[in-house]
Order: sequence, then C-alpha cells, then structure tokens
Amino acid sequence: MAINIAVDLYKTDLECYAHKQLPRFKMPKSFDDRADSAYLYLVRSCPYIHTLCIRERISSSTVLLLAYTGKNLRYFHVRRNAIILKCEWPQSPEWSDEFYEWLRENSRSYEAMEREISQILGFRWYALNDKQYKLTPLNLNIPFYYEGFDEADQYV
Repeated sequence: MAINIAVDLYKTDLECYAHKQLPRFKMPKSFDDRADSAYLYLVRSCPYIHTLCIRERISSSTVLLLAYTGKNLRYFHVRRNAIILKCEWPQSPEWSDEFYEWLRENSRSYEAMEREISQILGFRWYALNDKQYKLTPLNLNIPFYYEGFDEADQYV
C-alpha cells in the first residue's frame, strides 16, 4: 500500500499526504480491505504531518481517531461521501472504556463527529462534499517544521 511505503521512506520529515482527485476506482466496503488502519499508522508514525487529504472510503470512527492522534494536523480534508457512519474498530487494550464509548457515540452521526473534531482541532471542521474537496487548495510551498538540510550545510 502506498501509505506504508510513504511512512517507511519519509516518516521523519513527511508533512503532507494528499490525493487531490476523486477516486476513479471501486472502493472496498469491508473494514479489513480499506485503508483505515494505514491512515492511522501514517498519523502515528509521522509526527510532522500537518496536511492530510483523504478521498477513500473511511469510517467515522477512523476520522475521529485521526483527529485525536494527529496532534499537528492543521489541514484535514475528508470527503463526506466517503465516510461510513460506523465504529468498526475493536476496543484497543490501551483505550479506556470511557474513550471507547466516546468513540462509538460520536461515530454515529456527521454532526457529532464534526463537533468533536472541531473541539479537538480547535477550529470549525466539517467533512467536505465532492465539489469542495476538488476545489480545496494545497499550499506545499510553506514548510511548517522542516526548513531544509541546514545541519548538512555545516559539513560542506
């Protein structure tokens, strides 16, 4: 999967992961066949990621987990038409019963999911319709964390 390769190659300096065009392929419906866990792996493994654009089918509980886990997410774009309103994650041993209940409860509606993600991120967040998703600009010219190879320049 492309996400796993990106993490393996760029985990120390990846700031943006995005697919801008709408998918032109049939997306799997089964949780095990989708990229939910790969996206969570991406956000957990890449501490500098600030931009994440998801066009694939994904569950609402995964969207909540991504916002909760991605401490540096500033630009988080998800297609509303691709969100499945379900909590398909089994309870992890590291999650408290209260956290898992929060996840299950807020995965049931778009309004609850958007409200909780807005609270986590600190600004009004909402899932985008397809037209909004396609028109959302990406500015890749502004590095938020990594300014280049300054430490390499001192050895030249």
